[in-house]
This record gives sequence, C-alpha cells and structure tokens, in this order.
Amino acid sequence: MPLTTRILALDNALARTFVPIVLIVIGIYNKLVSLRNRYKNAFSKIDMQLKRRYDLKSLYARCAHGARILYSGLFSMR
Repeated sequence: MPLTTRILALDNALARTFVPIVLIVIGIYNKLVSLRNRYKNAFSKIDMQLKRRYDLKSLYARCAHGARILYSGLFSMR
C-alpha cells in the first residue's frame, strides 16, 4: 500500500472518531451554559421577589400608622 493511501486512511479514521467527540463536547458545554443561565435567572427572580416583599413591608407599616392616626382621631371625638 502506498504511503499517500495510508495517510488518507489514517486521516479518514481520525476524522470519524475525532469529529463526533468534538461535537459531543460542544453539546455538553452548551447544555452546561444553558443550565447556568437558568440557575442565575431563577435566583435573580427569587431575589427580586424578596426585595419587593421587603419594600412592601415598610409600605404596610406606614399604611397601618396612618390608619391608626385616623381612627384614633375618630374615636377621641366622642
């Protein structure tokens, strides 16, 4: 068998084994990046909800304070 035929056969064998491995590695990497983005997005949403609750807490306290002042004025009129 001539040398060029052997080299071509070797290149063909390497291509058949190397290309699928590279494609699998790329697929795994893309899946990991996708999972990382989903993880960050989920915790970002949780953080946003907790911040909204914290902001509402002070709003409820001010509302209750205003209602207390209003009702104390109404009950003291008697």
